[in-house]
Amino acid sequence: ENIASKLYKNKGYTFFYDNDFWSSISRDTRVYYLKKMARNGNDIAMYKLYYILRSDDLDEALYWLDLGLSEKKYYSLRVRGAIGIADKESETKRMKEQATSKRDYFYCYASQVLYQGKTECHVGTFFDSNLLRETDSYEYFDKVGGDKVTEEDLNIIRNNAKEYVKGVKLNLHLNETTVEFFRGYSKNI
Repeated sequence: ENIASKLYKNKGYTFFYDNDFWSSISRDTRVYYLKKMARNGNDIAMYKLYYILRSDDLDEALYWLDLGLSEKKYYSLRVRGAIGIADKESETKRMKEQATSKRDYFYCYASQVLYQGKTECHVGTFFDSNLLRETDSYEYFDKVGGDKVTEEDLNIIRNNAKEYVKGVKLNLHLNETTVEFFRGYSKNI
């Protein structure tokens, strides 16, 4: 607790991100500080809280994820883009009602745009497809609801995702220590 308090005061946030350091005994301390960080807009804390809390209290876990979505935070967008596919077994009724492959693809694509293409959102991850031999093109179906999805629908989703994150800047979570490290590192190259 003493170390955690000092690190939090000195913005040593990376300490709270490390899953290997924290045990079940110190979990409450970690969650306490992650919540403080998340309330101050720290997107990594928001998504870490989702993963830590989802097995105990999925509604609270989703609260932190939704907070990140409302603030258009990269990690929350990325997790929400994958949640419909990866976490079907642990979704609440609310999540199942909201889940569609279109929505998941939207958030995944928004995170891809925000991170300038360094993450990928493959259509095949979110939609089932059939090859139409006569036109040599594909038709897509929502994996969650089964609805047909056209290429035009996919383009609309992509354009809406681009608009959604337009003007949002990525937070690289650099602090004085990081800046000094890289400044010294680049001089040594």
